[in-house]
Amino acid sequence: MERGVQNPSLKTIESLSNFFDVDRSYFFTDDKNLEPFSDAEKQLAFERDLSIENLRKNYNITVDGKEVSDDEINVMLEVLKAYRKSKGSSDID
Repeated sequence: MERGVQNPSLKTIESLSNFFDVDRSYFFTDDKNLEPFSDAEKQLAFERDLSIENLRKNYNITVDGKEVSDDEINVMLEVLKAYRKSKGSSDID
């Protein structure tokens, strides 16, 4: 796999995503697409627990210096889920 000779199975990708504690879509995202993101934004994009409670606990999510509302977080989550689905993560609600 490391040399690009063999593609990993979905089981291997799931094992890797569990080990690194990231969503499976992480392995299908080209690094070039992530260049505009900060490290914190990248971490959030591949967060496994997308509950509002987890996001509020672990992230200080603000826009223009103002804390986002639960409604705004829900919109953000829908966009993030669509992004992950487009990158091949198949267990999205």
